[in-house]
Amino acid sequence: MQLSDTTIERLGPLASATLRATAVDPFEAFVAPGDVFRHPREVLTYPGLSQAEKRAVLASWASDSRAVDSCPALRCLEGCRAEPVPLDAVLAALQALDGVAPAPADGLN
Repeated sequence: MQLSDTTIERLGPLASATLRATAVDPFEAFVAPGDVFRHPREVLTYPGLSQAEKRAVLASWASDSRAVDSCPALRCLEGCRAEPVPLDAVLAALQALDGVAPAPADGLN
């Protein structure tokens, strides 16, 4: 029996997360990343996007236009059903994509 999206959503968030198909079209991941990714780490491990596409998704996520109004240090993708993530997490994912070690927590090089 195939469950419809409406039926799955009525079952609650846990069902939504576990009953939907796991295969995602790479085009959807690129044009509507908020529907696909819940954390920047997921962008890094997603096999359907090129390095350039991953960089574009992460750069968009880091953009000031994605800042949460009440807390500018948090970022949220449009359409994302997950909690906002700290800008530091997005920047760390961008650094990991580039193969750069994250800066020390005290800010000294």
